[in-house]
Amino acid sequence: MIVTKLQGGHSNQLFQYAAARNLAMRLGVELYMDRQWFSTIAEGDTTRVYELDGYKLEQAFIASESFTLAETRRRPSKLRRLLAGAPPKPVLEHYRQQGHGFDDHVLRLADDSYLEGWWQDERYFQDIRQTLLEEIELKDAVTGEDAERLRRIRDGVSVSVHVRRGDYVIGVGGMQGLYLLLSYDHRVAAGSYGAI
Repeated sequence: MIVTKLQGGHSNQLFQYAAARNLAMRLGVELYMDRQWFSTIAEGDTTRVYELDGYKLEQAFIASESFTLAETRRRPSKLRRLLAGAPPKPVLEHYRQQGHGFDDHVLRLADDSYLEGWWQDERYFQDIRQTLLEEIELKDAVTGEDAERLRRIRDGVSVSVHVRRGDYVIGVGGMQGLYLLLSYDHRVAAGSYGAI
């Protein structure tokens, strides 16, 4: 089995799912998501919730109490755990992403691995692009105003701009001062360049 630690907001969760899904498919094993982080968010961090439940992807979860994390070189044997009276539960290699660059070792991890990272690089999941496109379709039909908005997007040339600002302005999670903050007037002026 492959387990991925979900953390952060919607897009981060999608990256984490996609990378782990690719690894699980390569190995032909089950994929489970660990949502423990959402109930243990550190004080001062932005409150987040699990946001993938509206998609068609498989929603298989595992509680962190159901497995043991270990570094490969410290993995206890099943016999040693049984002799110690510990219940037999999977021991997963805990693989933490180092930095933000692409790490091709992730794609060669073995079964019984636990992924913790952001995995924000298409190379982690480009091999299963079509599968992901099918799985991240919405479960429920789009209706009402949203259906009309979707029709206009599909019928014309569309551009989406995402401006993340909240965490950076109010300093949640220690982010204040880390990024250049552009004024509202600057963003409006920049947006006018794309106006039709």
